Amino acid sequence: MKNKDITNYWYSRVSTGKQDLERQNDMAKEIDIPEANIYIDKCNANTPPTARPGFSRMMDNMKCGDILHVESLDRISRSALVGSQCLSMLEDKQVLLKINFEPEREEIGKEFIDVQNTEDKEKCINKFKVIEVESKKLYSRTQYRNAKRLTTKRSKNLGGRPTKDLPPNYHNILERLAKGLIKFPECLNLLDICKQTFYNKGLNDIVKGMAI
Repeated sequence: MKNKDITNYWYSRVSTGKQDLERQNDMAKEIDIPEANIYIDKCNANTPPTARPGFSRMMDNMKCGDILHVESLDRISRSALVGSQCLSMLEDKQVLLKINFEPEREEIGKEFIDVQNTEDKEKCINKFKVIEVESKKLYSRTQYRNAKRLTTKRSKNLGGRPTKDLPPNYHNILERLAKGLIKFPECLNLLDICKQTFYNKGLNDIVKGMAI
């Protein structure tokens, strides 16, 4: 296939409408990708590719030999399952993938990733797995810090006694609950807290994040 027949596309994604796409889109313009070939989605990173309007339209327009550019793999997904689904769609179209975040590109080891190549695809899937683990840890830490600040503030405002700290292994206990290895009452017993404290600390949101 001649180079003139190859079309470059860019995919940008943010999780919420409050986040800004400008940085990603500016990167696309810096490498001379036409605005018409920039596709965006504002959706959760775990949204299946077929449920993403921007990604779906882009896939409809792509052809064999085209190149999909992304800032980094987490713009495609933070889930190993969804990431694999996206890679399979790229594989079916026989297109190449290019990561523009240099450290991640060097980690994968290739400038242009051929997802039809088993080794290339496996490297990407393994990276998605790492991204998923890191994302869940970050989500848990953020939710816990926010919940702790909220309960501390409530306790000060109400003049009540300080909230009880969670045990050091609380994260493992919540993970067991998320996986269905223990029941909710047993979880409360292991954490040594009541049901109200569980929700006040935002632990329910952490468990939901782990269940992704």
